[in-house]
Amino acid sequence: VLTQPSVLVVQKKDFTWLGIPITEGGGRERRFSSEDGIDHRTRTRRLAREEAGARWERERDEAAKEAAE
Repeated sequence: VLTQPSVLVVQKKDFTWLGIPITEGGGRERRFSSEDGIDHRTRTRRLAREEAGARWERERDEAAKEAAE
């Protein structure tokens, strides 16, 4: 019987704790909005997707910190 039980849960941002391997150049190649040779519409969509992804990551991290407190 534990008199002072405590649990520490750590989540890595790269999700390796789920057993998902990190791909170094394998799989699909990532494309960014700063890439040359893309039209305005594609650049705008990629930029919006990148910004949304960054926002979701910040919100997820903030929610995890808040839940840990």
